[in-house]
Amino acid sequence: MGLVVHRVPHSTAELRETMREFVESPHWTERLGGSPLSWGLDPVHNRVVVGVAEKNAALDGEVRQAYGDKIFLEQQERFST
Repeated sequence: MGLVVHRVPHSTAELRETMREFVESPHWTERLGGSPLSWGLDPVHNRVVVGVAEKNAALDGEVRQAYGDKIFLEQQERFST
């Protein structure tokens, strides 16, 4: 049985720091219209996934310009209690 190592462009530590920076940023909170609905690491795609209530091309472009491929925005429904 052989071992296969896949190199990834971003370390887990780098992605965790990116996630913390994004989630705690007043700028991104304002741009999202509030706090993200969810966030977490996606180890399969080597990125941070951030759940947002509304996703649009302008916001996607801003995030990509600031973070490259490290953050992926995913539109989600906001649950009410």
